Amino acid sequence: MKANLRFLSLILTFFILLPGLSYAQYINPSYHWKVIESTHFIVIYPEGFEDIAKETLLIAEETHTNLSRFIEPSSRDKTAIILLDNSDFTNGSTNPLDKSIRIWLVNPGELEIGSKFDSWLRLVITHEYMHILHLDQVKGINRFSRNLFGRIILPNQFLPYWMIEGYTVYAETYYASGGRGNDTLFDMYLREMYINNRLLEPDQVSSYNSLETWPSGIAVYLYGGSIFGYIAERYGEDKLRKISELTSSYLPVLMGPDLAIKEALGIDYKTLWKEWKEYISLKYERQIEKIKEEGVTPTERLTKWGYRTSGPAVSRDGSFIVYSFSNPYYVPGLRQFDLESKTDKFLVKGVIYGRPAVSPDKRHLIYSKIDYTDIFNLYLDLYRLDLGSGKERRLTRGLRAYNPVFLSDDSILFLRNNAGKVDIAMMNINTGDISNFLSLPRDIQIKSFSISPDRKSLALSIWKAGGYEDIYTIDLDRMILTQLTSDKATDSSPVFSPDGRYILFSSDRTGIYNLYAYDILEGKFYRVTNLFGGAFEPAVFKDRIIFLGYSYEGYDLYVTDYKPGDWQEVKIVKENIPANDKGEKVVPYITKEYRALDHILPRFWIPLPLGFFTYGQDYLEFNIYYVSFLYDISNNVPTFSMSYSRRLYDLTLNLDLEYDGYKDTERLYAYLPLKVSLFNMEDLYVGLAKTSTDYSLFGQWNYSDLDGNDNFILRKDALLYTELSLNPNTSSVGTIGTWEGRISKPGVLQPSLGLKLTLGISNIPDSFSLGGSEGTFILHGYASGVDKGSLAFTGSIWVDKPVIKIYRGLKLGEVFFEDINGRLYLEAGLAGNDIYASRVRGCVGGEINLSTQLEYGILPLKVGLGLSKPLESGYPGRVYITLEGGF
Repeated sequence: MKANLRFLSLILTFFILLPGLSYAQYINPSYHWKVIESTHFIVIYPEGFEDIAKETLLIAEETHTNLSRFIEPSSRDKTAIILLDNSDFTNGSTNPLDKSIRIWLVNPGELEIGSKFDSWLRLVITHEYMHILHLDQVKGINRFSRNLFGRIILPNQFLPYWMIEGYTVYAETYYASGGRGNDTLFDMYLREMYINNRLLEPDQVSSYNSLETWPSGIAVYLYGGSIFGYIAERYGEDKLRKISELTSSYLPVLMGPDLAIKEALGIDYKTLWKEWKEYISLKYERQIEKIKEEGVTPTERLTKWGYRTSGPAVSRDGSFIVYSFSNPYYVPGLRQFDLESKTDKFLVKGVIYGRPAVSPDKRHLIYSKIDYTDIFNLYLDLYRLDLGSGKERRLTRGLRAYNPVFLSDDSILFLRNNAGKVDIAMMNINTGDISNFLSLPRDIQIKSFSISPDRKSLALSIWKAGGYEDIYTIDLDRMILTQLTSDKATDSSPVFSPDGRYILFSSDRTGIYNLYAYDILEGKFYRVTNLFGGAFEPAVFKDRIIFLGYSYEGYDLYVTDYKPGDWQEVKIVKENIPANDKGEKVVPYITKEYRALDHILPRFWIPLPLGFFTYGQDYLEFNIYYVSFLYDISNNVPTFSMSYSRRLYDLTLNLDLEYDGYKDTERLYAYLPLKVSLFNMEDLYVGLAKTSTDYSLFGQWNYSDLDGNDNFILRKDALLYTELSLNPNTSSVGTIGTWEGRISKPGVLQPSLGLKLTLGISNIPDSFSLGGSEGTFILHGYASGVDKGSLAFTGSIWVDKPVIKIYRGLKLGEVFFEDINGRLYLEAGLAGNDIYASRVRGCVGGEINLSTQLEYGILPLKVGLGLSKPLESGYPGRVYITLEGGF
C-alpha cells in the first residue's frame, strides 16, 4: 500500500509517460461508473457496488474525524476514493497530486498483513487517508507556495519512506485495529532480524528499493511502524504530529527530516535509532528466554530460497512435495521436492497463489496462478500440469479461482473471489462444469481449507469481521458447519492428518506462530512446535510434518517429526465473538453519474523560465493531458506543446500539438495492447502526423518476453518502427527494427550475456547517423555522425557482471548507492547510401556503472564511465560518461 510518489517524480522531471510504453493496468471505461459524495469524500465505484460504496463513505468520514485530530488537514478539497475489483492482488494506493485513493476490494491473504483488523476497508482507508493528510500537509512558506502553484507543493514527500509509512502504519494500528504495528507476522520479521543481528540502519529503509534482501519493500512499513510506535510511547503522540508539522514547513532538500527529529524530540536520528534498538531488545530477549525454557522443537530446513516460498502440498504416498516460490533472482513458479533423494526441480513458471493440489494418482497437479485476462483484469485462474509430459493446460479464464482440493478423482473444490466475497465452488475437471458449493457474506471470509482423507469433511480457516480467524469443519454429508476455535488468536491453514484423527493448523496464540493440533476423537488441543521464527501451512505424511517456516531470509520448507505422543496439551477456550452489528449509521450523501469532465481541471502548475507546465487527468484516467508554454529568448519566438490521451475500451487515442516558433506539428495516434501478461507483452502504435510542409503515417510494434528456469533467465525485447512521409516535392519511407536478448544464470552476482541488433532502411540519403554513445545506431568508439546513410546497421554483444552490491546510503539515505556493475562489449556497425561502398566499423570497450537513488528513491540515477577503442587504426580511444534517470 504505497503512496504513488514515483508518479510525482515523473512530473517533476517534466516527463509524461506515453500510455503503453510500460504496461500499467487500466480501468475499464465500459463499466457504468457512479459517484457517491459526502462532506469530505467522493467515492467512485462501478454499478453494482452501491452497498460497499456507502460503507466506504461511512468509514472514510469516521476516519477523517479521528485522523484530522492527529494530522490537521491542509486543504479543503475532497478526497476521492476509487473502488476497484479488477485484481486479485490486495492493495491500496494514494496519489497526493489529486488527493485520490485507490482500493482493491479483495481481502489480504493469510501471510500478507495478518488478520486482526476489524475490516479490510477500515484498515486500508485509514492507511491511505493518513497518506493523504500527511503528504498534503503544508506549513509556513510552503502554504504560500501551495496557494500559488497548487498541489505540486508536497514537502512531506521528500522524507525517507520509513517515516512516510511510519505515519500510515501507526494510524492503522492505533486509529483502526489490527494494524501491522501490533501484528504477530510483522513482529516475527523484526524478531528474526534481531536474533540474527541483522537489524537495519536508517539509510537501509529510506525507500521501497533500498533493501536488496528480504524483506525488501516491506521493511519501510516494518521499521516505520515500530519506530513510530516507540516515539509515541516514549515521547508522546504529539511529537509525531510535531515532526510532520516541521517537515511540512521546511524547504525540501535544504532542510532534512533529521532537523525535525532533533527539534521535536531533542535527540538526533542516530540516538533515536539506538534507543529504539534497546527498546525492542528487551522485548525480544524475554521472548527468546521463554522459548528456550520451553524447549525448541528440532526441525530440518529443506529449501533455502527464502523470500516468498509457500503452499507445500504432499503427494498421497508422501514421496514428493509440490510448492511455489518467488525470489527476485530466479523465475518464480512451481517446484517439486523429492523427499527421498532431497532433489528439488523447477516445474513451471508463474506467480502461484495458494496451495496446489496433487491428483490421487500423482500424475497431475492443479494450481492457481495470477495473470492478466485482458488489459483491465489481473485475476487468479486454475491450471493443470501433467507431471509426466510437463504440459500445462489452463482450466479457467477470469474465474478468480485458487486453493484447489480434490473432492474425487475427477472433481475439485476451490475458493473463488467475487466482489470482495469468497465462495467455495466445485468443478468437474473432465467436463469443465462449475457450480457453487458454499457462499458466505462479505464480512465472513474463507481463508483456506482442506479435505479429510475419506473425503467426508472439510477443515477451514474462516475470518469474521472484528478480526477473528478461527478453525471450522464442515460435514459434507449433512453440510453442518462446526466451529472449533473462537478467540482473537489467528488460526490458519488447517489440514487433516493421514488417518483423519487430527487437524493441524498454525496459530499465534502465544504471540509467535506455531503449529497446533486438534484431536477430533478426544476434542483436545495440542501444541506441536515451539520455534523462534514461525510455523505455517502444515502438511502431514507418514511420520513427518512438512511446514512453512520463517527465518530472517524469508519463508522456506521445513520438516519435523510427527509424534502425537510428544505434543503438549493446551487449553483453548472458546470466547464469545460479538455480532458484527453495523447498525443503521449513515452519513448524508448524494449519488450521481461519474463524469470525467467534472474532475479534469489541472491541480498544479510549474513555472518555467518565461513559461509554465501543467498536467491534468480525471480520477479514472480516461482522459490525460499536459500543456506547456515557453518563450524562446534566443530566437525571440514563443513555443507551445500539448498532449491529450483518451481511453476507449482497449484502444487509447492520443493527440499531440507542438509549435516551435516556426512550424506547427500535429500527431494523432492510437495505442492498442495486443497481448498483456506478467511475463510477456505485445502492443502496437499507429498514427498520423502533420506539419506545415508534410504528412506522415507511422506505426510501432513492441514485444517483450521473460522466460527461464533453474538453469537460465532469458529476456527478449523487439521493436519495429515504420514511417511514410509525404510532401509536395518528395515522399520518404523509413523502417527501424531492433532485437535484444539477455541471458543469465539465476542467482546473486551472476554474469549475463547480451546481444542487440538494429537495422534501419530508408529511401532518403543520410537518414541515419552512426556513432556516439546516444541514439539508435551506437558505436561508442566513434564520434556521433562518423558515417551517415539511407541504410544503417549495428550489432553488439556484451557481458555484464555485478561487481558489488552496496545498498547503503549517506545519513538517512537522501543519497543512496545501490550497486556497481561492469560491462565488456564488442560493437560493429555500418551506415551508407550504398551498402557495397559502406565501411564496417567496430570497437571494443568497457564500462563501469554506479546505480544510485537521490532524495529517498524519488530520483533514480545511474552514472557510467566508459572507455572504447575502435578496431581500425587512426582513431583514438574515447572516454565517455553516461547518465540515466534523475533530471
